[in-house]
Amino acid sequence: MQKLFYHKTDGGAEYLCSKSITGTTEGNLHHAVVRLDGVPELLGIYPAAPKLLKALTWITRCVKMKGPFNTTAYIIGDQYMKQAETAIAEAEGK
Repeated sequence: MQKLFYHKTDGGAEYLCSKSITGTTEGNLHHAVVRLDGVPELLGIYPAAPKLLKALTWITRCVKMKGPFNTTAYIIGDQYMKQAETAIAEAEGK
């Protein structure tokens, strides 16, 4: 189980974070995973989930295509793999 750290901004927004500010028990906002005030929302990797699901669905279909060397499957699979990698990088802030 991962420990979460609480952070409240000057504006009053409340978050749970996966990392603390070095040397404290206060949450580091750059590692926020859940917003608590207002309408709770998941942050971080979770917004990437719909993009990842779409990409993984197509990658799975391409892997299942029959034939010893199906060029179309490789091209489509590669395109969706790049989309999945981009979604992950965006969610991680890279």
